[in-house]
Amino acid sequence: MRGTQSLLHICVACWKQPNLLARELLWRWAFGLPVAAILYYQATRIAAHVALNPSAISLNDPVEAGQQLAMAAAAVKPEVERAIAWLGPLLTVAWAIASGLGRSAVLQRIDPRMRSAPFTLIVLQLLRMTALVSVCLGWYRALRWAADTTLDSATPNLVAWSAWVICLSLGIFVLWALLSWIFSIAPLLAMLEGRGVFSSLASTLHLGELRSNVGSSATKLALDGDHAEHDEGGVRTSPYLIRMPKTVP
Repeated sequence: MRGTQSLLHICVACWKQPNLLARELLWRWAFGLPVAAILYYQATRIAAHVALNPSAISLNDPVEAGQQLAMAAAAVKPEVERAIAWLGPLLTVAWAIASGLGRSAVLQRIDPRMRSAPFTLIVLQLLRMTALVSVCLGWYRALRWAADTTLDSATPNLVAWSAWVICLSLGIFVLWALLSWIFSIAPLLAMLEGRGVFSSLASTLHLGELRSNVGSSATKLALDGDHAEHDEGGVRTSPYLIRMPKTVP
């Protein structure tokens, strides 16, 4: 399905093929439910080390409330860092494997032209997760810099801090939207054309020009492959268009 298709069209296509949707949800929840249980257990274990009374937080004094939350965050930081040190890499690898195997099976079910490439999809997912973690760390460090610049003084400037948070968050969101699109299209090219990891990533940069479309409530970045389109019975189609089958055996 092309990136410029609307969300409504995608929802209609999924509604018409409930068995494909069930397969997609099956592999996702087969991974998600155990992970949710693990995260819940770790969160409750860490929260037991913090004595935080939500009713004691002053909503009328944002600075005081921020200091109280900062003290609570400092109390749980060591435990959180220890949990992330082993749980983060483990869940990243597990998600890459589950995503590579599950997505490869579903895409082959959707379109028989797809070649089986689970290893390539697993590596691409690992690269995507690496990029996501890097972007999140960059966002966190950027907000930390903004807080040190505007709040670490005798007279904290909340207006400047809020402006920095908005601008930095929007900028990093756009950056991730660009990277996410590349990592979303690369698996399709790998399975359609039998490309490797780096070849499929490089091919995504040559599909067409990047266009920015404003949706109902968010900015969506999409790639339009008009230069690769051709006429088929009076309808403009693309060689990278994945057609949903009318019936699935």
